[in-house]
Amino acid sequence: MFLAFLVGMSTGFFLAPIALVPVSALFLAMTAAYWVLNGGLSMEKLVIGLLYLVILNIGYLVGALVRRWWSAPR
Repeated sequence: MFLAFLVGMSTGFFLAPIALVPVSALFLAMTAAYWVLNGGLSMEKLVIGLLYLVILNIGYLVGALVRRWWSAPR
C-alpha cells in the first residue's frame, strides 16, 4: 500500500496528469503478475487491486498539490 502511494505521489510530483494512466496500468499489471506467480488470483486480491488504484490516485493528488505548493510564489 505504501509503495502504491509512493508511486502515485512521485507521478503527481514529476509527471503530467495523463501519465497516471500508464503508470497505474503498469503497477496493476506487475501486481497481478506477482500474485499469479505466487498462488493465483482470488476475489480478495482483486479488491486489493482496486484499493491500490484508489491509493495511486490519492498519492497522485498529494504529489500534484505538493508540486503546486512549491511552485507558488511566496
